[in-house]
Amino acid sequence: MAKALFLTLFVLVAAASAQNTGPGTPADCSTLECPTPAGCAMVRPLVCTIPVDNKCPTVPKCVKDNVCMYSRCTTGFQCVLKEVWSEEDPVASCEPY
Repeated sequence: MAKALFLTLFVLVAAASAQNTGPGTPADCSTLECPTPAGCAMVRPLVCTIPVDNKCPTVPKCVKDNVCMYSRCTTGFQCVLKEVWSEEDPVASCEPY
């Protein structure tokens, strides 16, 4: 219980302390500084206002662990981080290019 509470607080603090170093909303990780162990990763959100090809476009987000770094997808597929409803890091999913 205490470990789960600590992890939840860590995620909330890390998300709150991410800093955009460029103008406007960042389109990629090049202008987002993250204090989290894995830094910034492009994540497909659960909900978006303008889907592209029936999918939400990826957005930069601070993550503790980028599971795509050690995930393998078959030929013709790429690893995509997908946001989950809980406060946990996004999960890896293989999607066609």
